[in-house]
Amino acid sequence: VGGGFYYFFRKKIQKQLIAAEKQTALDNQQKQMTADLHDDVGATLSSLQLNSNIAKKLLVKDISKSNEILTTIETQTKELSEKISDIIWSMKPKEEAFGLFSDRVKTFASQTLDHSNMDYKIEIDSQIDEYINNPTMKKNLIFMVKEAINNSIKYSQANNMLVKAEVIDHKLKIMIKDDGIGFIATNTNGNGLKNMKERAKELNGTIKIESEPSKGTSITIYVPTRFSS
Repeated sequence: VGGGFYYFFRKKIQKQLIAAEKQTALDNQQKQMTADLHDDVGATLSSLQLNSNIAKKLLVKDISKSNEILTTIETQTKELSEKISDIIWSMKPKEEAFGLFSDRVKTFASQTLDHSNMDYKIEIDSQIDEYINNPTMKKNLIFMVKEAINNSIKYSQANNMLVKAEVIDHKLKIMIKDDGIGFIATNTNGNGLKNMKERAKELNGTIKIESEPSKGTSITIYVPTRFSS
């Protein structure tokens, strides 16, 4: 009887500890999401407010300059909407429509690259979605992929792009490669690339940037499949 009570209470305590660990992980993720909303969204909102005030003052004095600022506001509004959408998506369970990482990448690539002069190919391992179900992982990976694709469209002057995601040796490997004009890979201090490195670090991963003038650019993200926040 004593052994039975011991076993019962031991299992109960183990379940409580597991539940507490899950709640702690969830609390950490929620704190991180709040920080992202404050930093990314808050900064954009402040900039929108500032640009709106400037545009209002210039509307009568300088129509041309005012139109430029209004175009900036339009772009910022679109980016803000996408950021909020990505953060909300990252918190949804994978069972919901478009909840999978692969779906999100394919949708973004088609919507973005179909309007460019660039041919593209997407190769995503069918098993990769099994590992990308943590909100922090989903958020950071989609932000990094989007950043890499957008940078290529804006600066590379490439004709072709490859987006490839696979699982190798217990690591997620995501590569965005183009055949554009390239750049000197040591000059990677821009905010976009810096943010990508920080996001990879947050996932206990790494990011490799390979590029040479006239030889295109390859950005490869490595993240452990057993990531936990």
